[in-house]
Amino acid sequence: MNYFKNNKSFRILKPIKSLLPENIKKIIKNDKRFNNNLNSLKKDWRNIVENEVIKNCEPVKINKNHNGYCLHLQVEKGMILEVDYLRDELINKINSFYGFNYIQQIMINTVESNKRDIITKSNLTNKNNLDKIKKIKNEKLRSILENFDKKK
Repeated sequence: MNYFKNNKSFRILKPIKSLLPENIKKIIKNDKRFNNNLNSLKKDWRNIVENEVIKNCEPVKINKNHNGYCLHLQVEKGMILEVDYLRDELINKINSFYGFNYIQQIMINTVESNKRDIITKSNLTNKNNLDKIKKIKNEKLRSILENFDKKK
């Protein structure tokens, strides 16, 4: 009995979490419900949202705040106003997908558009374009375009 009074480590029990490795602690710390809901939302995003404007955005994460759960969307700069206008409709569609009032708020994060039309080698070397290139009268321009895809 005296041994337990002198050695305090036997008096206080350690939580089981302190005995686990760090990578297991991280898994336990992350709420599986948020991750599963976000993954299912990302997987079915095109089916949930039918509007063409909202198809240009992507769900990033779900946070819990004082009002409830907040969905963060990455939206292209040109579509911010349209997505902002359709915010309530989007919340209703997501909540009907889950079957209960899950998302109360949507935060919009901007992203640069990567959908610019870029001329690639495959665009220049198809048969129709080669016929058009051969019709160019300026020889310098024609030779540059014909040799565009050739390695030096």
